[in-house]
Amino acid sequence: MKQKVYPWLIVVAWAFISAGSIELILIGGSNFFKAVSDGIGSPVSAIALMMTVCTITLTFAAPLAGRLFPKIDSRILLTAMAVIVIVGYAQLSFGQASWQWWLAGFLYGVGGSGIFIIGAPIFISNWFQKRTGFAVGLYGMLLAILSAILNPVIAAVISGVGWRTAYLVLAVVAAVMIIPWTLFVVRFKPEQLGLKPYGYVEGESVAAENQDETGPGVPYKKALISVAFVAAVIAAGAMCNMGGFKSNWSNIAQSEAWGYVALHGADWALMFGATMISFTTAAKFFMPVIGWVIDKIGAIKTNILTLALIFVGFMGLLFFHDVEAIVLASCFLIGFESANMKMVIPLVIRELFGAKDHSKIYSTAYGIANFLGAFATSLIAFVGETTGSFDSIMVLGAGLAAVSILAIVVAKATAKKLVWED
Repeated sequence: MKQKVYPWLIVVAWAFISAGSIELILIGGSNFFKAVSDGIGSPVSAIALMMTVCTITLTFAAPLAGRLFPKIDSRILLTAMAVIVIVGYAQLSFGQASWQWWLAGFLYGVGGSGIFIIGAPIFISNWFQKRTGFAVGLYGMLLAILSAILNPVIAAVISGVGWRTAYLVLAVVAAVMIIPWTLFVVRFKPEQLGLKPYGYVEGESVAAENQDETGPGVPYKKALISVAFVAAVIAAGAMCNMGGFKSNWSNIAQSEAWGYVALHGADWALMFGATMISFTTAAKFFMPVIGWVIDKIGAIKTNILTLALIFVGFMGLLFFHDVEAIVLASCFLIGFESANMKMVIPLVIRELFGAKDHSKIYSTAYGIANFLGAFATSLIAFVGETTGSFDSIMVLGAGLAAVSILAIVVAKATAKKLVWED
């Protein structure tokens, strides 16, 4: 029974870990930007540089985390990372200047290198020999449910107790959501509990404990110097930039450019911004479907499909941002960006380069891609503040989707020339 149930428990565990870290603390933290800006007298763009610091730190920390996963007990490593992120978040309750948000961004990058995005697909892939796409998709759907609950709660807590107290209250919530799972449930590989991956058939090979290689593929050093890797990183980097939009939804909704404050009031605009985040997050409900599609047609073709949906979403925001229903529908389509980063891109990397050295290749690609998207959140906020319009930003978003599609096509074509090794 444990052999059949525990892999799915890993999926549930990572949904809570990701919801409590990247969704509540990192992305949900954008709900604080306007209130903090008013409270400490710093522009939103200066506070949003926290995201830039975070992503730059992730550039260097993520590849290291990928190497540490097989070597350090996940109970120690993941819990330590969670504590670093939570402490960085809680200290903002006492913030007086924007540099404290930059410090938080640094701590998020250090701790989040293992628990934000790269951990879930790597750990889940280790626990599933079959139905991997569906498992990662189920993780995304559970994460979407938790995120949809969290975002309105974050906005309500800020309105109810003020932003300083809200940081402390929500830090406790994050700790409850993350640490029990990291301490008592999650393990890097099933062999560490005397189990086999889900779908394992007697006689098939599985990874030995503490080995990164889990099957044939392109060796790490050869993958890194390939055109396919460069193209895949460009695609992932463009998609990382898309993440900066969701972090600005609350700020955009409360800006004069969209006029929601004038029409409905500041509190309504804050809640509508949180609703935009929720609708963006709601795309994750379709991640099991995306997983099913990946299992049927492959991760690369699926990635092109999700990028096309994102392109349509940005066009909707560009031309119909005064129609609230279309705004929410467009946010939903753009939400497939999160699905791409959390499940599609990791499986694209696996499809391009194989299972051999997947943890190292993906964590390196993710680190570089994060650097390419380091300035997205603060840049979007800065453009809105200086121009009074977000139209050009929506054009940029559509362009990023188009560039990603082209880069993925190039990666697929050039990867065919690479030689896989056992």
